[in-house]
This record gives sequence, structure tokens and C-alpha cells, in this order.
Amino acid sequence: MNLKKLTTLTLSTIMILSTALFAFTGCEKNESGAENATPEASAVTTEIPEKEVAKENWNETAKIIILSGQSNMAGASYKAYLRNNESLDKEEKKQLIGAGFPNIQIMFSTGSADAPEDQWHTSNGRFVKVVAGQGAASTKTHFGPELGLADYLDEKYPGEKFYIVKHALGGSFIDEYLGSPLPDRCDSYAALTKIMDLAIPAVEADSGLKAEVVAFCWMQGESDAFHENYANFYAGKLDRLVTKIRTDYAEYAPERGIAFIDATINNSGIWPCHETVNNAKIQYQTNSKLNYLIYTNEAGLTCANEPEGTPDTAHYDSMSQLKLGHLFGEKLSEHLELTFEKD
Repeated sequence: MNLKKLTTLTLSTIMILSTALFAFTGCEKNESGAENATPEASAVTTEIPEKEVAKENWNETAKIIILSGQSNMAGASYKAYLRNNESLDKEEKKQLIGAGFPNIQIMFSTGSADAPEDQWHTSNGRFVKVVAGQGAASTKTHFGPELGLADYLDEKYPGEKFYIVKHALGGSFIDEYLGSPLPDRCDSYAALTKIMDLAIPAVEADSGLKAEVVAFCWMQGESDAFHENYANFYAGKLDRLVTKIRTDYAEYAPERGIAFIDATINNSGIWPCHETVNNAKIQYQTNSKLNYLIYTNEAGLTCANEPEGTPDTAHYDSMSQLKLGHLFGEKLSEHLELTFEKD
């Protein structure tokens, strides 16, 4: 077995098959899903009141973007396919794979929800420049949407500094961001809080400005789409999570508020209840003009081509992952243009 297939098998085992095992085990026992499946949890109740606020001065704050979710946010796309892609010119490849984006920095912790923290791939609590290889695999062979996001922001806002904070674990259920992890798995909200506690003072020290959390970007839902016991209550849980983020980081929110930028999950056929989860995402988007949604399937993102011969249909192909980051950037830019006044 060659290295590429071995790596693929390892990622699939860590990020996909464990998800299926935990999802169906929980549903068969009617435990994890049923415990949280309350009528209150199924209703989306939080609406963000719209308010007219003056735009803030762009130069007075340092902008933090949170990326969170499961494996398609953690990063399971192969950077080798970027290197070999003929649609990318030499200079693009050099920046994406080698030079990176010095003005756009990232602090990250990624891995698998059923692996201990000491096995995650992290930036060791430091901000580093964004470059391909900051995905879930500690081999630095994979990347997530942070790369496309940085590419978009670098072109849209040349020379401007942004700080990305990414915590995402393959196979995560949304419950694990709500303090209800399955046995022997990570409390992802606690882990996200931990990295944010490091990031905020680091951003302020580096920039000399007040840190502002401008957006919470979310790429998750595949695990919950394995069974209706999870999928049917996704809407209420999503509401609880976003409300928690906006409440816990209210001190660092722009006057207009923290944007929530979500993305639908793919319809490749792996996730039986993908329509239920995606409908919940669509429903939640309508609660506020601070909510944005990326329609990944309509955008043509694919999971069918890589690795060649043994495609990983749970995770986005490399160019689709790059495009996903661009789409997050487009939605973020909409929010920034409404929030800040640039000179």
C-alpha cells in the first residue's frame, strides 16, 4: 500500500468511521441523542434585534475570525493536489503552499474528536502565518478552509491584518460544542474557549489594538446527519451554540454584532439526514441579518475526486476546499463592509 492510500485510510478511520460508529451506537441505545432531544431544543427561539449603529473605524480594532466545526473545517483536503493543479499558476502555488500569508495569522488546534489532545495538530498556542498544511493531520499534508479564506482576504484587503482562530475536530457532534460530549471524547467548546483565552491577549499584544471577534464560521453537521434522533434537534442546538458564542464574547463584539457564517453539508449520500440538517441551517439563517449561509452543494463543491482511485467522499476535494474558504471570505466581507468604515 502506497503512502497516499495509507494516509487516506488513516484519515478515514479517524475522522469518518469513528463518527459512524458513535452516531449509530448512540442512536441504537437511544442515549446521547435522546438525552438532548427535548421540545425546547428543537425550536429556534433566539432572534437578534436589528439596530442601526454607526460604522466603526477600521483602524481602531484587531479583527479575529473564529473557525470551528468538524473534519471539513479541521481540514482533510490534500495540499499535494494544489501543487499538481494546472489551474493554479506558479506564483499562486508558491503563496498557498510555501510563502503563506504573513499578514493573516492563525492559531489552531485540530484533530479527531475521539483522540486525546496530545495527538491533535496545533500551532502550540502561537499565531503563525496561514499556509497549506494546517489541517487535521500532524503530517502537515492537509488543509482546511482557512487557506482559501486567507487567500480571499489577502486579495480583497491587501496589507490588512486578520487573526484566525481555528478549533475543529473530525467526527464532532454539535453536542460536543454544547458541553455534552460522548464518552471519552472532547468537550469542544471548552477546547475552543481555551484557545480563545490564548488568542485574544496575543492579538492585542501583537496589534496594540482592542481585539474584536468579527465572525464565527461554522462547518459542521455531518455527524448529526447520520440519524434523525440527532438531525431533528439540530436547529435548536445551533441556536444555543451561536447564542453562547455571542454572549460569551460580547465584550469583544463589534457594535453591530458578531456575524455567524454557516455552510450546508454535502449531499454525497453518506449522511442520510443531510436534508434535515441543511434545512435547520437555512431556517436559522433567517433569524438575523447577522447570519449568513453558504450553499455548498449549489456552489458545486465536490467530494468525489480525491485521492485518485479511492476518493474520500466525506471530505472536500482540494480545489473545492479552497473555494469553500473563498466563500467564507465573501460572506465575511459582506459583514465587514456593513460594520467598518475604511479610510
